[in-house]
Amino acid sequence: MVGQEAARVSIVCSPSANSRPTALNIPNSVTSIGSSAFYGCSGLTSLNIPNSVTSIGYEAFYGCTGLTSLNIPNSVTSIGSSAFYGCSGLTTLNIPNSVKSIEYWAFYGCSGLTTLNIPNSVTSIGSSAFYGCSGLTKVVIGSSVAGIGESAFSGCTNIEEVVSLVRMIFNINKNVFSDQTYLNAVLYYPEGRSKAYMAATGWQDFVYMEEGVPSGIHEVAADDETEQVEVARFNANGARIDQPVKGLNIIRYNDGTVKKVYVK
Repeated sequence: MVGQEAARVSIVCSPSANSRPTALNIPNSVTSIGSSAFYGCSGLTSLNIPNSVTSIGYEAFYGCTGLTSLNIPNSVTSIGSSAFYGCSGLTTLNIPNSVKSIEYWAFYGCSGLTTLNIPNSVTSIGSSAFYGCSGLTKVVIGSSVAGIGESAFSGCTNIEEVVSLVRMIFNINKNVFSDQTYLNAVLYYPEGRSKAYMAATGWQDFVYMEEGVPSGIHEVAADDETEQVEVARFNANGARIDQPVKGLNIIRYNDGTVKKVYVK
């Protein structure tokens, strides 16, 4: 049942399967989605959030396991704690450039997500915000992020790429990322910031670090193109090497591009 207060929406999910909503259009009069508004609505598969909404409250979509995709409108500025906790069916997520903060546990256990783009508008990512998002393979961190809480990406054991656009880097707790991420993923960062990233607590624990923002370097190209493949590798002195060595590695690919990679 939709609440009577026009500026805020809430709904009660009855235990009866026949009364559980599967699709819902929130009216344009709503400016905020309140705490626990759709708590436990596991049958909800489709949801339209209008541009009038500016905030998504605490546990707003907690346990909405039926949601597979969600487009957050460009009017939303904050995503509350545990807002999408346990939304394991969510595979597509659009976080707009209007969002300033992602609170703790916001997307905890969203194991269906595979890629995550945190926009440049976001300044803080809360503790355990994406904990247990085990399906994630690529994470892009926007340039304005100034703090990441503990365990924010812990339990995300399949990450292959972490792209940080942050130039003024800050220290993070080592548990922000899982051990598997530190060992297996490549950390990309802005050009000219190698010393800063290699000296920053937490970031320096990545085994593979590469200067420059990638443009799909690990993706398979279209059918009429060739997959990017390493053709030569050199050490810091310019001598050709047959395998990765500690320190600066310079890699040349078959499409002519050259990348700098730091190996620990």
